[in-house]
Amino acid sequence: MNTETKTAIVTGATRGVGRAIALALAANGYELWISARSQEGLMTLKAELEGVSNTEHHFHALDFSDQKQVESYTNILTVLVENIDVLVNNAGIYLPDHLLDEKDLLEKHMQVNFYSAHTITQAMLPLFEEQESGHIFNICSVVNKQPRAEAASYTISKFALYGYHQLLLQTLKPHKVKVTALL
Repeated sequence: MNTETKTAIVTGATRGVGRAIALALAANGYELWISARSQEGLMTLKAELEGVSNTEHHFHALDFSDQKQVESYTNILTVLVENIDVLVNNAGIYLPDHLLDEKDLLEKHMQVNFYSAHTITQAMLPLFEEQESGHIFNICSVVNKQPRAEAASYTISKFALYGYHQLLLQTLKPHKVKVTALL
């Protein structure tokens, strides 16, 4: 068994599911790479993590709807993260709209809910493959089972993430990398 500190990347980690996952991983001794929109939320989480963990954690504020910021963060990860045990793609937004008027929100939903996860995951795949271990969690949605007419753009973006998840599952199985979608 590896006695080194395990490493996890958690996006959208300052609230809800992402926050709970970050706290649980920290309590289990993981070194965390945490990202979220709110610098204030990151500082609040940092204070909480100091109470449950002695492990080093890294905090990055970024707007997941801005592809350049996501790519910049991804470059940091590929340079500084030497091993990865867990990747949690949790960053997301939910803005209600209908299919007949979704054009304004579709791009934003796709960027935050799909492209940001895709960009970060694709950059980390070589490390997962080389290690032949690790676990990727994609926080999908119940809309993957039951689409919502009042959330057209959100539904489309989460279907894209779930489709990508299915491809990751098939692709990474021979490399002993686990892939889990939470609906």
